[in-house]
Amino acid sequence: MKYSIVLYFVLMLSFMSCSDELIFMDDKNSHIQVFEEFWTYVDEHYIYFDEKDVDWSEVRKNYIRQIQDGMTEEELYDVCNAALGELKDSHNRLETSEIFKKSYDIREGYNIQFSLDVIKENYLTDTLQRDGNVFYTILKDEVGYIYLPTMTRYGALSKTIKQMKSDGVKGLIIDVRNNGGGDSNPLPKIFGDFVREETVLGYYVEKSGPAHDAVTEPLVAKAIPSGYFFDLPIALITNRGSYSATSYLAGMIKQIPKATVVGQKTGGGGGGNYGYQLSNGWIVAVSVSDFLTPDMQSIEPGVDPEIKIENTKERLESGIDDMLQTAIDVVLDYN
Repeated sequence: MKYSIVLYFVLMLSFMSCSDELIFMDDKNSHIQVFEEFWTYVDEHYIYFDEKDVDWSEVRKNYIRQIQDGMTEEELYDVCNAALGELKDSHNRLETSEIFKKSYDIREGYNIQFSLDVIKENYLTDTLQRDGNVFYTILKDEVGYIYLPTMTRYGALSKTIKQMKSDGVKGLIIDVRNNGGGDSNPLPKIFGDFVREETVLGYYVEKSGPAHDAVTEPLVAKAIPSGYFFDLPIALITNRGSYSATSYLAGMIKQIPKATVVGQKTGGGGGGNYGYQLSNGWIVAVSVSDFLTPDMQSIEPGVDPEIKIENTKERLESGIDDMLQTAIDVVLDYN
């Protein structure tokens, strides 16, 4: 992410080292006080209230009335976590030394059907080779195929792409289905290999104050020509499990000539998060930054593909990956 989504782990390590000294639910740290402290931190730091169209004050009213004397720590946690879940943001987190539960599942309501084994058994002309986290091969019809399960080790990705062009592929498929993200920082530089002129990929913004609309001026992200140019057609395959830095990739690649996004809407996850330790030792982390496409649209809800296609369980079980087949057709048919 442009803004680290793991800063709160530093706080967590500190928390864990002194957890024996913390006293939960005493008079000073009452249930209500903990909830109010949690609610206020989210209110002043979360960046997506307008995007989510959530009345956070109304959320406070609805959940604070659920807090009762004699509640266990886990019961109070469940109330706070459910309130956090109203924001439908998988980068938001609430955890204790003993408890962590997801407040929102980005895949809920989506039909996600993907099997790397089906690809290996039905689409490869050779073995699927590996360099770090990059899996690659050349499919029939001389189409290059890269499966990228995480957004890391970009050196291996760049090397593989260049090697495929040298091998004479007609085009390239980058498959990021179920890629939960990683580091988006290197992407603008990576895209320098795909442009002949400076190209705006989008904009970064972050929270700048406690007001819901307090954000920084947009900071432009550009691809600067590297001197090497990959000029072949590219299809990026996404699904709802393509999250966080993978949504950055999908949003940025739409600005690249001859690139097409194929598949399902990504899981979004445009915000890097930042964490805070509450007075009772709990850690709350919320999204404090965003990435906007060149037309100033947030990628938080997910990036829509240019060609929408989903696999069905029945077709996949019969050995047919319709999403991959569509991507192959896009590359071969590109004018």
